[in-house]
Amino acid sequence: MFKNLCLDFIKNYKNNGNYRNFVPINKNKNGITFHYLNNCKTIWSGNDYMIMSQNECVKKKAIETIEKYGIGTGGTRNIGGSTPSHFRLEKCIANFHNKESGLIFNSGFSANYSTFQSFGKLFPNAQIYSDRDNHASMIHGIRASGLEKKIFKHNNMDDLESLLKKSTKMNIIAIESIYSMDGSKAPLDDLCFLAKKYNALTFIDEIHAVGVYGESGAGITELEDHQNKFDIIMGGFGKAFGTIGGYITGDNHLIDSIRLLGASFIFTTSTPSHISESTIKSIEVIKKSQRERDRLFKNVNYFNDKLKENNIETIETNYPESHIIAILIGDSNKCNWVCKKLFEDFHHYVQPINFPTVPQKTERLRINVTGYHTEEMIDHFIESLLTLLSIKYEN
Repeated sequence: MFKNLCLDFIKNYKNNGNYRNFVPINKNKNGITFHYLNNCKTIWSGNDYMIMSQNECVKKKAIETIEKYGIGTGGTRNIGGSTPSHFRLEKCIANFHNKESGLIFNSGFSANYSTFQSFGKLFPNAQIYSDRDNHASMIHGIRASGLEKKIFKHNNMDDLESLLKKSTKMNIIAIESIYSMDGSKAPLDDLCFLAKKYNALTFIDEIHAVGVYGESGAGITELEDHQNKFDIIMGGFGKAFGTIGGYITGDNHLIDSIRLLGASFIFTTSTPSHISESTIKSIEVIKKSQRERDRLFKNVNYFNDKLKENNIETIETNYPESHIIAILIGDSNKCNWVCKKLFEDFHHYVQPINFPTVPQKTERLRINVTGYHTEEMIDHFIESLLTLLSIKYEN
């Protein structure tokens, strides 16, 4: 019976265009291409924004650490799995965001989930105000907390204030700085004003912004001088830093409390030392990489100009400077077809973003341009996409 139920479920996903297919990718040293069936494919869907996964200094540090300490820790942080490298990385990220303390996790999902799950025990009388477009990791964590939640319209501070006005509880506001599915940016000035007015604890997810924005790459809060106005700044290493893991930073007592309560922190084998040490090295490199960030945004501007020149529709956002670009397709099956044809006929790899990740009728191609893409690559991608969009698609 269970096999038939699973088969029906899978068939339904395929019929709706929501079935996910994975392509095996071993990136070339340039970080933006890979070889598949004797063809060189260009990657447009990676989150390795600064191509730090291929940085020679970072790779060298990982190899040196493996030679010295081996592959794994063999335990959770509570049971034999805490290494000096973990503590060094936690101090590093705290300094990075001008906070007292830091705590690292195996993933960004775990960092968000454990933080909000812990709030349920720390602040049983709290109410969480969550942006409608917050990541699934935050949504699941809020659900696990058992706390009452209020969802406000995306980036709509009037809607948020209308909810805060009715509150009789402790308030917690949860947002992202750069939203991963459309590249929009949170209005930090207005949000910080409301947080102060209604005495709210503030949580900001900077996972798509760290390494990319700010003088030292510490995110939108650094760029807009708001680091000291957020109680918890969350980030991750698996995107612009090129390694793996997530983290939170904040007040000593707050971070220590989450360390004692966070389920996915307590019960997960810790990341190996070579990940921590190579991440520290990556952060050191990122801090000095303003020229690389400038190159990234030069390519972003070029890509956006080409989209406008060719009247290719994108998802409108309040932050056109964003390094995340969402091209509107509007249908799951068509989105799958476009990505399939781009891959097979034109050798461009883009992963379709479909419902339920995004709302129906907003299915899209999520593009991440890096500083290592060339203008020729961008031109060819735009030409290829135009060719496909000119073909009448029939499901």
